[in-house]
Amino acid sequence: MATSSAAPPPPTDSRQFRRLRTGHLLILLLVTHTPLTVLWGAVPESYRSGQVEASPLVWAFAGIVLLGFVFGYSGLAKRLRHPGGVYVQVAHGLGRPIGVGAAAVMLVAYVGLMGALYSFFAGVLKGLVLSLFDVEIPIAVGVVFCAVGGVLLSRLRPRRLVPLFSVILVIQLITVVVTMAAAFSSPAGGTVSYQSLEPGGLLTGSFGVALVLALMASAGTETAANYTAELANPVRSLPRATYLSYAVTTAVGVGGALAVSALVGPTNATAIAQQAGPALFPVLVAQVVGVENAVLVTNILMAVLLTGVFGATVGLQGALVRQLAGLSSDGVLPPALIRPNARGKRPLVLNVAHPVASGLVALLFADEAGALKSWVTIGCTLGLFAMLTLASLSATVWFLRGEADESGFFGWEGQVVAAAFSAVTLFLIVVYGLTHIPALDTSDTSGATWYVLALIFLPFVLGVVATLVMRETRPEVYAKIGRGGLPDGDSEADELATSSRAVAPQPAAAATRYAAYPAAPPPSAGPYAAGQNPSGPYADGPYAEGPYPGNLQPVDPYAAAQPGPHSPVPYPAGPPNQYAALAHPEPANRPGPYPAGATPAGATPAGVNAAGPYPASGQPEAPYPPLPQREAPAGDIPRPRVPQDASWPDALNRPAVPQRAGAEPTPDGYTWWDDNGERAPEPDDGRPAVGSRSLDRRRWDNTPER
Repeated sequence: MATSSAAPPPPTDSRQFRRLRTGHLLILLLVTHTPLTVLWGAVPESYRSGQVEASPLVWAFAGIVLLGFVFGYSGLAKRLRHPGGVYVQVAHGLGRPIGVGAAAVMLVAYVGLMGALYSFFAGVLKGLVLSLFDVEIPIAVGVVFCAVGGVLLSRLRPRRLVPLFSVILVIQLITVVVTMAAAFSSPAGGTVSYQSLEPGGLLTGSFGVALVLALMASAGTETAANYTAELANPVRSLPRATYLSYAVTTAVGVGGALAVSALVGPTNATAIAQQAGPALFPVLVAQVVGVENAVLVTNILMAVLLTGVFGATVGLQGALVRQLAGLSSDGVLPPALIRPNARGKRPLVLNVAHPVASGLVALLFADEAGALKSWVTIGCTLGLFAMLTLASLSATVWFLRGEADESGFFGWEGQVVAAAFSAVTLFLIVVYGLTHIPALDTSDTSGATWYVLALIFLPFVLGVVATLVMRETRPEVYAKIGRGGLPDGDSEADELATSSRAVAPQPAAAATRYAAYPAAPPPSAGPYAAGQNPSGPYADGPYAEGPYPGNLQPVDPYAAAQPGPHSPVPYPAGPPNQYAALAHPEPANRPGPYPAGATPAGATPAGVNAAGPYPASGQPEAPYPPLPQREAPAGDIPRPRVPQDASWPDALNRPAVPQRAGAEPTPDGYTWWDDNGERAPEPDDGRPAVGSRSLDRRRWDNTPER
């Protein structure tokens, strides 16, 4: 028998200290929509398109909707350690076809949003260079610069990007706080007005349009689910970081809208936003610092804004890389996307494909000022929130199926309520946005509604149809959708190949139940004696290759002095005598239950000696049927009897008991077979003799009469 050495201790994960924590994830989420980007672009646009005086309340309501979404969606997201993100949740709750359809929509949405960021970066860079050097550069220069820089940085591990993103966010937050403080220090009329916080102001303009635009500013926070495989503790980090990210964005939106209202007056904010258009923020800066300082301050703010937009593109690229890797590991996309190259690095195509597509979107649909066609941004954002609606519905279905183990309001019941609330709310917002596209489209594109519908439903339908075809043609790949994923680790392909939660390899003898046995089968190793093998799978003999696949035999638990984890040695001398209940051997010269030559034909299986139950090999040839049991007659107390023998201790001797009439008494008080192999006659009272014959040297006994 093969022996095995002790398994080595599992290797420690040297990368564990580099896993992402809550603070790291929060920075990665905040950089996808930096505070100054929200204050410069989203807040003025909500005033301009929504025309709602109470815009701070609109931003507050948007924050409540998003926080409710996080409470429901994170309950399922934190359980799925998969880089696919939202599409994996949809696949687990609503099925694989809908999950792949959601993945297709989200890929299109992220490519479009990155195109919008590229064009925005190019427009700001063009204005800054023109202001500083009086040189006009084409939009393509800014698009290429942003795309190439994003590709290079997205190949770094998230932990290496966190310091850079931290610096960007600190600068952004300081800039936002100073700008808001300056706005509140120079209010219209000399007094800060809080009229914009009155609920009646929500009835002015279009609350739905303003709400959609406010929600668009938070796009990117849902990418937290793409980092679950790299989090040290996703159960804690994912909901906390997502809550804080939405809270910061909501606070910036509410504070920025309130600052605009205080600076120009609640009733004038919508009119000034309509007149100034995208340049509302520089106009407000000039009003605060004066015309003579406006250019310098605006240039500083534009430089800070460039860092934020660039960080947002890198953050979205990192999430998109992980989603593509998740689809590739599930078999939906070609595995070559994640197959390491000769140097063990991730293929470059995984980082280059989507920036190229986003750059083409920016070059094709951006104007000379760097403003992308608004229907592209609207379609991508509404498609993204439509998939978040499916994610909320998926979490609701998953929890209602009873697959969660928490209880109480903050357990699965509360998460079902929150997920259902966010699903209904987001669904209504998406439907409202789809039915009011002309009001949202500031570029007044003809046929914008059809373009937006095509951006959402066309990739979704294609994804669903492709998955249904895959279910019929490649069922093994279909079964992996949403269940494959990547091993835990950092973003590099060489580290994705191994995982900290991977089980350490075990030696062959310790990892299998069976140990290798010699090629020649041992005699009497199976339940059938030689030549008695039934027909069937063992037509050539059950032990030509052994009864176990691969010529393996189960480890003998009674083998003498056999080491190893599967060979305990409680009986070093061989198999125990299971019938020696009194731990005393019978005399060697004691006759068996059948006198010589008197064994009935067929009573003893082949290979079993009449004098004992064991063949020459020391093991029974076949299992014996259980002894028939009989209820003791009323008044009788059957007691096992021990034969008397002078060689046994006196304490074990028992006096003979009287036998029922008709039974042949024996010296030890038992009824035996007679010399002709016939049983003793039935007793006179009509009751048959109690007991049965077996090969284990148990005797026929009669219940003694009282």
